[in-house]
Amino acid sequence: MRRRIRDASSRFDPRIGNIAMDAPQFLAELDELFELDPGTVTPANVIQDIPGWSSLTFMGLIALIDEECGLTLSPDTILSCETVADLLKEVGLTEVAARSQAA
Repeated sequence: MRRRIRDASSRFDPRIGNIAMDAPQFLAELDELFELDPGTVTPANVIQDIPGWSSLTFMGLIALIDEECGLTLSPDTILSCETVADLLKEVGLTEVAARSQAA
């Protein structure tokens, strides 16, 4: 799994204590996590059907949510999300913004 160094465009929001990220950025992070071409992952994707899904990418997803969104979600919570849209809702990001990125 590739890890990129957080660039200067990532913003720390001291009001909520996490990196301010929007849905299109989260989708881009998922593309990178799964080593897919940019724009491949959309809200409609079934998470476990994304090419490259494995126990390692699952652990990477847990780390991504923790590090980039400032949230600690249980593995069961993540596994209860059928689609990427479900995951976006769970981490508090809007699906509407993500759809415009995917279009």
